[in-house]
Amino acid sequence: GVQTCALPIYAQEYKLSPQGDGAAHFEEGWIARWTAPAPEPHPRWGGRRVMYCDPSLGRSSRSDTSAIVVIDVWPDGVTWVRHASIGRRRPQALVAAYLDIWDRWRPTHHATEDEGAQELLIPMFDAEARARGLPPEALPGLQSTEGVPKVTRIKRLSGPVEFGRIRWD
Repeated sequence: GVQTCALPIYAQEYKLSPQGDGAAHFEEGWIARWTAPAPEPHPRWGGRRVMYCDPSLGRSSRSDTSAIVVIDVWPDGVTWVRHASIGRRRPQALVAAYLDIWDRWRPTHHATEDEGAQELLIPMFDAEARARGLPPEALPGLQSTEGVPKVTRIKRLSGPVEFGRIRWD
């Protein structure tokens, strides 16, 4: 069947507002076709491991669904989704989860979305990283979405998902 996105929980809880059948962006079969064991990078693989956080702190006291994703971008342009952590998390739990994942995967690049109040997480990241004895590299950079709506950003991934430029480990 057709799903509204690659991750059903996100589809159900997009901006705390379930989407109807008219918002389909990905077909389940595309994801099934491109799910396989990801190749393990060797020391000189020439790619990048990237980690990104969409904090989705919400506009009320109720937190939205946040996502932390780790991907490997290979020199041939294929992107492998290596890890995805999705859930409703209050800010401190989000920071703790992010640093746990950073410490496990040690990405070459990582950032968190800076739209809205997201940048207020940076002092929390700093305090938690210091408490854990993590190096300064553990602190995420800020990445702007440049005002592009989330649905538009998701739609941009449709072709790469369909044709296997994005794959799942």
